[in-house]
Amino acid sequence: MMTVPTVVSLNVNGLSSHHKLQFILSKLSSFNPHIICLQETFTAQSSFPSDFQISLFKSLWPGQFYATKHLITLIHPSFSSRVIFTSQDQ
Repeated sequence: MMTVPTVVSLNVNGLSSHHKLQFILSKLSSFNPHIICLQETFTAQSSFPSDFQISLFKSLWPGQFYATKHLITLIHPSFSSRVIFTSQDQ
């Protein structure tokens, strides 16, 4: 039987710290999502985070983690994924 993935998409209006991501993930955990798309993660008020900050974000999710200046995509560890294209404006 094929698993139907659960996809959650949320506009987070800026992701200023890993604490905010931790809070969001705790709230979404009851839905058992396979794919989470967090939109508007790094707004004009917040610049793209440093490599250290990205590593803190990644430490909160056991699966694959993709980040651009507009979107963070989290993929559950039971699924495999890869980025095949990112536009110039991300």
